[in-house]
Amino acid sequence: MQRTAVPITTHRDAIMGDIPNLFKHASEEDRWHGTGVADGFAGKQKSNNPPYRIPAADTGTEIFFDNLEVLSRFANMPLPEQEAFCETIRKALKEAGVDTLRLIVQWSETETKVLNITFQVNHYLDIYLDK
Repeated sequence: MQRTAVPITTHRDAIMGDIPNLFKHASEEDRWHGTGVADGFAGKQKSNNPPYRIPAADTGTEIFFDNLEVLSRFANMPLPEQEAFCETIRKALKEAGVDTLRLIVQWSETETKVLNITFQVNHYLDIYLDK
């Protein structure tokens, strides 16, 4: 059996380090965020309930999700669709004078699900999968 040498590739135009080393480059007022970044990548639960959140495409405030699959499907939408969806929800809730929308969505070819979407006073949206 013949052995073949495998070339080793090095990346000379790259740096390597950990989160604390990275945040040494942050501004003085932002250095404390390094701990939160490290905790986020470590998978430590935050005190947020529900645990998943992303910025809303229409206002920049946050949208909270209690279900990773719902978050994934929403985040997979292009930003213009996300923006139109959020704006339409806010408008519909305001016109109806309520703060919760129960939205029926086609989940698969054979299944529908209900999303409970709540508008919070601080302009956040909560999107929960109905159990």
